[in-house]
Amino acid sequence: MPRFSANISTMFREVPMIGRPAAAARAGFRCVEMQFPYDLGADGLATTLTDHALSVSVLNVPAGDFPQGGEGNVTLPEKRAEFRDAVALTRRYAEKLRPSNVNVLAGVP
Repeated sequence: MPRFSANISTMFREVPMIGRPAAAARAGFRCVEMQFPYDLGADGLATTLTDHALSVSVLNVPAGDFPQGGEGNVTLPEKRAEFRDAVALTRRYAEKLRPSNVNVLAGVP
């Protein structure tokens, strides 16, 4: 039987992001995915996930302007420092949220 995770970046949009883990748990999910939760504090988000017995399946590394149709920050040498900063931020969040996977969006070369 497959295990499903709710992508709370795209689901439960009627609820503020910090409330989406609770919405996912009420809907029966035990695992969530988050694209870019970096506007939320890692500690508060970790507490919310724990309070609702949720694990994290996927956490994306910040992708610069890629979500808005730009080139992103992975493939361009001039954005190397931005990408390193994004990875460092993701690491801090991952230490708190303990995702099963971290996703790096490739961007456009």
